[in-house]
Amino acid sequence: MAEDAELSRALGRIVESAAHLARARYGILLLVKPDHHITDFVSFGIPDEQRQLIGHLPRFEGFLDFLLRSPGPVRVTNVSEHPASAGIPPHHPIINTLLGVRVDLHDTTIGLLYLANKQGAPEFTAQDEEAVANLAIAAGLAIENARLAESERRRQRWLEATAEMTHLLLGKVNRDEALRVVTRRVLEVSGADSSGIFLVDPADPEGMVTFDAVEGYGSEELTGVHVPRGGFLTEVLDTGRPVISPDFTRDERFDQSSEWAELLSVLGLGIFVPLVAQGEMLGALAVSWRRGSPHERTATQEAGLVEAFAGQAALALQQVQADEVDERRRHWIEAAAEITRLLLGEVDRNQAMRLVTRRMLEVSCADYGGIIVRDLADPGSHVLVHLEGRDERFPSDVRIPRQGLAARVLETGQAFQSDDFVHEEGYQPIPAWEDALAATGLGMLTPLTASGEVLGVLFTAWNRESPCARVARRETELVRSFADQAALVLQQIQAQEDRDRRQRWLEATTEMTRVLLGDVDRDEALRVVTRRLREVSGADYGGVIMIDPADPYRSLFVIIDGLGLEIAQGTRVSQRGLTARVIRSAQAFITDDLAHEPDYSPHPGLEKALSGVGLCMLTPLVASGEVLGVLVAGWLKGSPHAGAAKREHALVQSFADQAALILQRVEAQRDRGRLLVLEDRDRIAGALHHVIIQRLFDIGTRLETAAGLADNPQVQQRVTEAIGALDETTQQVRSTIFELAPDDVRTIESRLLDEIDSARALLGFTPRLVVRGPLERSVPPRIRRELVPVVREALANAATHASPHTVEVTLLASTSRLVLTVSDDGTEPGDLPAGDQIADMKERAERLGGRCAIRPREAGGTVLEWQVPVG
Repeated sequence: MAEDAELSRALGRIVESAAHLARARYGILLLVKPDHHITDFVSFGIPDEQRQLIGHLPRFEGFLDFLLRSPGPVRVTNVSEHPASAGIPPHHPIINTLLGVRVDLHDTTIGLLYLANKQGAPEFTAQDEEAVANLAIAAGLAIENARLAESERRRQRWLEATAEMTHLLLGKVNRDEALRVVTRRVLEVSGADSSGIFLVDPADPEGMVTFDAVEGYGSEELTGVHVPRGGFLTEVLDTGRPVISPDFTRDERFDQSSEWAELLSVLGLGIFVPLVAQGEMLGALAVSWRRGSPHERTATQEAGLVEAFAGQAALALQQVQADEVDERRRHWIEAAAEITRLLLGEVDRNQAMRLVTRRMLEVSCADYGGIIVRDLADPGSHVLVHLEGRDERFPSDVRIPRQGLAARVLETGQAFQSDDFVHEEGYQPIPAWEDALAATGLGMLTPLTASGEVLGVLFTAWNRESPCARVARRETELVRSFADQAALVLQQIQAQEDRDRRQRWLEATTEMTRVLLGDVDRDEALRVVTRRLREVSGADYGGVIMIDPADPYRSLFVIIDGLGLEIAQGTRVSQRGLTARVIRSAQAFITDDLAHEPDYSPHPGLEKALSGVGLCMLTPLVASGEVLGVLVAGWLKGSPHAGAAKREHALVQSFADQAALILQRVEAQRDRGRLLVLEDRDRIAGALHHVIIQRLFDIGTRLETAAGLADNPQVQQRVTEAIGALDETTQQVRSTIFELAPDDVRTIESRLLDEIDSARALLGFTPRLVVRGPLERSVPPRIRRELVPVVREALANAATHASPHTVEVTLLASTSRLVLTVSDDGTEPGDLPAGDQIADMKERAERLGGRCAIRPREAGGTVLEWQVPVG
């Protein structure tokens, strides 16, 4: 009270008047609390220098305590001889005589007025006592009037502060600003040293609360801290009644962390008032004062005013929160409307998903957002179309395993939410994102459901202690509504992509049809097939493998494109592994991991290039029930086109059918051309046989007649020579007629001679051919079909690996066995690789019940022996 300047002057005049009336050297008025603790004092006659030397306020010990506890005025003639004279503080003026009177107010002692050292008389008189007693009453009244005036002023300030809360209801302020207004006004009006608001999370009213808008005494760092319910909070929030603790940091109900205890240890009085508006518990207002604060007594008396202020503040806070909810709802509606507009046009999938993610981040204040799409063609994985953070970007179209929390949401169609997302069982981020997402607290996985089908998952996450997380917990339904709109967009985009892809397939098929309507060049047509297949399906490589028409047990890379595989074009390989399976079964084969298929056996030159292939399709080319070859397409692991391609295998099969028709048409054109050639050959052979040979025979007959008529030996000799020349010419004509016969009636020997002639280009010389035994009569057709390819492969193997100077091909035919021997003077067999040709020759022999072996030649070089039974 003495801090009020007007009261201080009034009390100073009372002390001075008492000293003058009683003719005392010193006069002192001590102001005390109910516990007799001295709060201030007013003096007369003590110089300022001496007041400073006294320093702290005197304590009620010894003599002063005796005066305060005396039932009435006390007069002492010699203080030093009094039994209770101890306890007077150092530097206090020396006291001889003393008159002391308590200052009471409504039966409560509020002070002590005492005079010291009577001037002009040995002691204070009864008249002095009466005069001082009246002045003590005047001091009590002055203090009471000052307190009433101060109380009225403080009440007025509380009313003004409460009115300010009402103004908040009429205006537009954000939540944080409103909270700061509440706590600052509490500090200003109450004289408190610290204030703050504990807010209940509406989404979890029984869980953690947030300490917000903390003001005063260095406790601002606690703003935004989440604390568990307990102690004072539990009592206030559960009962809805205020709690007052004279020394709350030492109260057993103060159950906060040790860090809090140390930070707040200087605070004593604490008032905790519920913030309740229209029956809704919003939180609690906490106000506290330092121990020894001069405002503690009045603060306790004004608890009702604090409660009234808190009630109005709760209404203001409720209104602000309602306005905030309306504003945020408007933002959500605008964001959903923007997403809906995407349904009215054609948009790129990635562009649309970026827009969805960014609008989600903007509206929800999330730190991370993304979209995970279900891959219907690949049950083992899904695709993260887009993931974005406030300060980070991540690659799009990343294929991730179908596992963990996202898989759970995709399978159940139920949203998942956690306040400690990264520590949930099933949280399995890919390593590249683990560090970036490590600070995540609140996380939401919301299903993207359209027409009852879960298309994907909307991922949203907030860092720990994010101020937006508290609001996000209340907006789960808005997030789900936004996700539903995004799902419709995703559904339309997927439908649009399907239409576009089908249109591209249709255009490609139409192009194939146009090819069928014109003159077809096989290689050019197959190049069109491969190119269009890759363009439409997004395949990284494609090709056509055909059955070798000269050898049904071998395949030919007619066309191959992509991944640098063009070097294999025109290569002949044996029919093994996956290709052989498709040709034999006439059934397509699809694999998601080509290199790990059990029957995978690539050509040695292609293995490295194909090592990164994941999805691979081998589709048979079937026409009129006959397998002509295989259409091959492959996608590298992680290809964004693989999922769609797998769903579209029926379209790939249709495309393969078109390609088969092209091959069939090519073969039909060849047959027509071959027929025309055969017809020409037949016509020429007929002309030679029926005209030329007959004329030659007639000429020979006439010459023989003429030779018989000639007498001159020289003429006879010349005629005879002419007849021999005619016979030789006739034989040549007959050979020519034979050569004009179709290939299927040609002799084995003639076909072998063709292979010998062809090998000249590889070897640089013509190999020698030796035939012993009845080759044409003893070798059945099934062995003939194998023999010519074996000779071709043996000669190619010698040319490739042996580098010989001479090669001899020997055929020994008997009624029981056919033995083929190919010998050369080149490299030793131990230095030769066990190439594809050698393995293929062995396979051919074994199919016929025979065997094939390679051994060194005695004179140096290699001997290959291939023999099969002919019986």
